[in-house]
Amino acid sequence: MAPLQNNTSQSINGLLHDFLSAFKLQLADELPHVQEALLKNAGSTFMDNTARLKEWMSQVASGALSQEDLAFLIKAQMDLSRMNALKEVGLTLARIDALRKSMTSTLISSLFNTIGL
Repeated sequence: MAPLQNNTSQSINGLLHDFLSAFKLQLADELPHVQEALLKNAGSTFMDNTARLKEWMSQVASGALSQEDLAFLIKAQMDLSRMNALKEVGLTLARIDALRKSMTSTLISSLFNTIGL
C-alpha cells in the first residue's frame, strides 16, 4: 500500500508544481494588461480633466462662469474621476478573480483526475 501512496503523492506534487508554473505564466501574461489598462485610463482621465479645467478657467476669465460655479464644477469632476477610478479597480479585481477561479477549477479537476475520482 505504501508504494501506491508514494506514487500518488509524487503525482500530486508534480501536478502542484505544474499548476504553480502555469499560474505564474498566466499572472505574468495578465498583469501587464491590467497595468496597461489602468495607466491608459488614468492618462485619459488626466487629459480630459486638464482640458475641462482650461475651458472652465477661460470661462471664468470671460465672466461666463463665477468662482462658485468653477468650484462646483471642479468638485463634481473630482467626484466623477473618483467613481471612474473605482470602476476601473473593480473591473481589474474582476479580471483577477476570474483568473483565480479558472486556476482553482483547473487545479481541482487535475487533482481529481490524478487520484482517480
